[in-house]
Amino acid sequence: MQLSLTAAPNPFYEEISFDIPQAFATSLFEQLAPADRNIVIQAGDAYRAAA
Repeated sequence: MQLSLTAAPNPFYEEISFDIPQAFATSLFEQLAPADRNIVIQAGDAYRAAA
């Protein structure tokens, strides 16, 4: 039932993967405003620190 870039093997899983090419993800990231990029960077840093 997921018809977009997201995929979860089971709708009750807490994790959703975004299966997009790295070049596309980088392009999207670079199009963000600087303040938004900083938020994404901080969220990624916090996620890695918690892992």
